[in-house]
Amino acid sequence: MDSSNQDIKNHKELENNILELRYKMQRNKNLENVLRLYSVLGILISILAAFYFILITLKISLNFEQQISLIAIGTGITLSVLSRFLLTMRNEKNREIFLLNKEINDNSKFILLWTKFENTAKEKLLAHKDNFNIRSIRDIITLLVSNKMITKEDEFFLESAIKLRNTLLHTEQSIPSETILEYSKKIEDLLLKIKE
Repeated sequence: MDSSNQDIKNHKELENNILELRYKMQRNKNLENVLRLYSVLGILISILAAFYFILITLKISLNFEQQISLIAIGTGITLSVLSRFLLTMRNEKNREIFLLNKEINDNSKFILLWTKFENTAKEKLLAHKDNFNIRSIRDIITLLVSNKMITKEDEFFLESAIKLRNTLLHTEQSIPSETILEYSKKIEDLLLKIKE
């Protein structure tokens, strides 16, 4: 199987693993949110019950309109607290979705740039009529250095980029976004360098 096709297949598998992990985390988060909601309702009911207890203890009798007014106040407070709680939960969920999309986009950009780098390097070396193992990225990198298309420092960077690529494609380990973006930028620079 061609390396770039394998990269795309592995990348899709990575995305599926990330989504499955996020789904499991979201189920746990939903349970936690339901428990938080019960907690808020419990506190509100306790406050209303304590207030009612004070009214009974002080033997304050309320007429029908006053009772309706107190019920409306209690209902209004309950609705506002619950609305605030639900808005907070919704904002958290939106933030999680945003971060997940950003992570997938950053990872995708790196994998696609890596694939483009590999294909461009192969084309360049084939144009030079170099004899090399087209399936071995390490052979390709070594030839790029020997043909002075990239430096020895670039070779060291590419070795670490291979490790990053393999980590993204073959493990569920999370890599900081800043690292992915830094590597993507450097790969873009190397693409321009070998196209010259």
